[in-house]
Amino acid sequence: MDERYFQPVLLQSEVSGLTILRKGADIKTITLVKVDHIGDFFLAYDAFTAIRTAYPAAHITLVCGPWNEALARESRLFDDIVTINFFEQQSQPTANGLSGTDAGKVGRLTSDVAIDLRVDPDTRVILDSIETDIRIGYESDCNRLPLTVSMTRPNLGATGNLAIHQSLMILQLATAFIEICKAGKARLPFKAPPAGIDLSFARSKILVAMNTSSGRDIKNWPLERFCELARWLVKEMDCCVVLVGGKGQIGDAETVMATCDDSRVRSFVGDVSLPQSLSVLDSADLFIGNDTGLTHYAAQKHIKTVAIFSGIDPIEVWMPRGPATSIIKVPVPCSPCRIGALSQCPNDHACIRLITYSFVRHAVRDALLGCVPKDRTPIQ
Repeated sequence: MDERYFQPVLLQSEVSGLTILRKGADIKTITLVKVDHIGDFFLAYDAFTAIRTAYPAAHITLVCGPWNEALARESRLFDDIVTINFFEQQSQPTANGLSGTDAGKVGRLTSDVAIDLRVDPDTRVILDSIETDIRIGYESDCNRLPLTVSMTRPNLGATGNLAIHQSLMILQLATAFIEICKAGKARLPFKAPPAGIDLSFARSKILVAMNTSSGRDIKNWPLERFCELARWLVKEMDCCVVLVGGKGQIGDAETVMATCDDSRVRSFVGDVSLPQSLSVLDSADLFIGNDTGLTHYAAQKHIKTVAIFSGIDPIEVWMPRGPATSIIKVPVPCSPCRIGALSQCPNDHACIRLITYSFVRHAVRDALLGCVPKDRTPIQ
């Protein structure tokens, strides 16, 4: 693996997609992507019908190959049809890809939901070009933007009827979308009880909460980079920093405190309960952490969040969701590896090591823009 070609990327997580999914009545426009061949169109027919039946009043646009345009119009299931030549008309082992002209066509599409109904991963790149809050499809490494709902492709094996499997898998994707929408409105995020912790030392300044460890080394950004970031926050950005975490992170907190040597850095690591830590996060203006429960909590509570993610798990499945959440990751080819321990990594932890201090600092600086200190009057 030539690491020169793999740089950190910054993804913006949106809670709006999940909110719309859980409020199915709000879905007014749907884009379906099925750009493969004639047989594939017929295999997806049950899925087309299920989505139209579930959303009879929605404006549904189909993106398909030009050879399927007449079939699509005859079906009367779609309000608009956009044709692109992602594949040749005759089935070929490789795709043409998204040309500039076709990218322009797709790029003009705006919808509440975009669903790629192809099981193979190659066409998921089309979802990147559609302006939407929700992207749904089978898992793929071809798309740049993470899927809101990503389904795992089953191993078809050497036996069984491939056509039946394909049609059922396509229908399963459509059904998953419909069933999620039936689940009802999103529940309110967990509300932490008042902690009774005095944070008045940061009353007039931006307060940044930081959690330096996830409990698994393979998920953790290096401690020395957290130290450097905390020092920059207090010395150059005039912020206050509060450290949160469990008893196993006391050593980390002591190292950060010693590095900064500043009264604007406080640690509650190991000294307060988990509910109290959550209450501290509620009072923070920005949270920075690895792939942890605290990161998910901060994102769901709409706290500005910068999340640093390793490559062990699919980001579509585990990314924190929130309207003010930025996720930093490196798209290395060995991700997701799903290995459990750092000692098992054959690539020297490249997915984390390549996330530089400079990149994270720039992301944090952007997140600080527009921050206004919250009222941190001590709770009695």
